[in-house]
Amino acid sequence: MIKLLIADDHGILRQGLTGLMSPEKDIRVVGEATDGISAVRLAGKLKPDVILMDIKLPKLSGIEATRKILGNDGGKGIKGSNGRKGSNAARSKRKPGILILSMYDDEEHVMDAMRAGATGYIVKSSPISEIIKAIRSVSRGEISIQGSLTRTFIKTLRDLPYEPSRNLTGREIQILKYVSMGYSNKKIAGTVYSAEKTVKNQLNAAFRKLNVENRAAAVREAIK
Repeated sequence: MIKLLIADDHGILRQGLTGLMSPEKDIRVVGEATDGISAVRLAGKLKPDVILMDIKLPKLSGIEATRKILGNDGGKGIKGSNGRKGSNAARSKRKPGILILSMYDDEEHVMDAMRAGATGYIVKSSPISEIIKAIRSVSRGEISIQGSLTRTFIKTLRDLPYEPSRNLTGREIQILKYVSMGYSNKKIAGTVYSAEKTVKNQLNAAFRKLNVENRAAAVREAIK
């Protein structure tokens, strides 16, 4: 069962999404956040598997909330009513996948979201079937970017400069490009005319160089 937290400041949208999720037997909405600060607090309290996060939220933007939830904000916490920094999801070993829901489909917003640590990005005008599909992908730790936005990642990965600190080979960058498109190792192997085991080994080599443990984190780290 995928535990889903919805963070959006529009009540009608939250209610609509919650209602549309109800027929899905593998998805359960465990909470709703009306702003970025409550999203961070509820993420720590409810321990969702996936957070459907509006990019523009009051009090704290979806981008900043994503950084705090994933611990990418330099250790800055959210202060509670007593003035002390309360616990949040960043202190939990298990971190949720964050799917950014946005009205913007430009490169700047997509890259800002992914660099903050989001695992997926989808526009609000998408069919509900696509949103549900993205939620499931993100729950599995896969990068999920709406089809028309994938070219942003492809271009970014293709243009990655050589950096000795990362030392990614051309083939490793190529494989990460296909990972960003949601390709499985088997599909990548067929695309680059290589053995599936070879692709797996090259992907694991990229993981080690980037000091990450999964596909989504590897792509995010590569574009920083």
